[in-house]
Amino acid sequence: MSSASLKRLPRHVQQLLKIYEKGASNFSPYRDARVRSLLKKTSPDYMSFQAYKLRTEGAFNSKDFPPTVAKSLEPLFEKPLELDHLESLSTRELFKEDVLKDAEEDEDSIHSSSSRSPRRTSDYEAKLITSFASYLDPFKEVPEVNSIEQSFKWYIKLLNNTPIFLILKHSNRLFSESSLNQIDKPLSDLRKRIRELGNANSEDLDSPRALRNYHLTDLSNHDLFTLAVKSQSYFEHRSILDFDEVLNEIREGNTWEDINEKEDKLCDIIRQSSRMELTDSLFNPVEVSSFEKFIERFKLWRIIEDISDTDVRSVLPFDFRFDSHHILCIEDPVINDDHGALFDVISQSGFEVVAARVSTQKQSVADFFVEVMGNSEESQPTKNMNYEKMLEIAKEHRREVIHSSFYDVMKRLAEMNLVRVEEGCNRNCIYLVKE
Repeated sequence: MSSASLKRLPRHVQQLLKIYEKGASNFSPYRDARVRSLLKKTSPDYMSFQAYKLRTEGAFNSKDFPPTVAKSLEPLFEKPLELDHLESLSTRELFKEDVLKDAEEDEDSIHSSSSRSPRRTSDYEAKLITSFASYLDPFKEVPEVNSIEQSFKWYIKLLNNTPIFLILKHSNRLFSESSLNQIDKPLSDLRKRIRELGNANSEDLDSPRALRNYHLTDLSNHDLFTLAVKSQSYFEHRSILDFDEVLNEIREGNTWEDINEKEDKLCDIIRQSSRMELTDSLFNPVEVSSFEKFIERFKLWRIIEDISDTDVRSVLPFDFRFDSHHILCIEDPVINDDHGALFDVISQSGFEVVAARVSTQKQSVADFFVEVMGNSEESQPTKNMNYEKMLEIAKEHRREVIHSSFYDVMKRLAEMNLVRVEEGCNRNCIYLVKE
């Protein structure tokens, strides 16, 4: 586990995570980390194994790869490969010069360039640690740590480039069977169905729609998300290539205090809808002192030793209940598509949609509000405006806005009871929240 992240947590949560780590290792049907890695289709080990199969067997099976990767590779295997001596060369040796040395990140992409997690932990454990630390000891400024700066940068890109995203929530228990198996099945199922919808846009691999359609990601470090929301105005009109320069300007100007004082409804909702509480084995809330007395009596090392060959739940009379949040993006290349299937998937998922952020800086979104509000006395969305009023205005002028699928998106959000409009702290977006 990452010592830096763990140090941000209260002692009783650190102890719970140590017990969890041991209990989860007993539950895993694949205890060896290398075996687990080989079974994960996006891992380097899995890709190396598939590369070996392709070289030795010369047979391509599209089911061995994620859909977009499979579609990219398929044309290469229409005829037998003629590798000759190239097979023995490394990737770098295939090029006369380092073609990646001047590569820059796509300015419009919101996707992170890599996946990082604390060493010696699974991705699942790393997300738990990050999420707990984010809630229990949130950052008030962005630390000068590269991986944290990159996460913050990713949120800035998301806020700048995404016309609309939803905040989803569901509840978990640390010592539930699925958690001990390090599987979040509701999330996995939702991710799979959204990926299937996104793959429907992948027929033309050269089109932006192939990579930028729907994107579901964890909101583990919502403290960094909050800092990004409140500081977005500093980055909004600058190129993402100036990110480091702008971040340094904020640091040198001692601006974090002013940024933290901003009030933002979306950040408040995420914070208020996050629950973390210690419970007994019947899931009734208990005081931390009860757990501390238990640890003092039986000793942490002895508890960990006792669960080496048994179910942790038969030894530990406690659990830890928490809520997790996720961001679901509808990206710019598909914003004017019909998203009915996406909202059907969300409605059937069991996830709660707690809020939606709609950027008023995107032309397709701005056009909708201009048309909807054109004949209204309210010329701009305000915190006093009821969303149902906006929909009523839109209904009256249905012929004028019927060409925009965005009307249907807004209508589906209203059906999820997101009927109150709040203005973002930087006045560049609106939030749709529950009454």
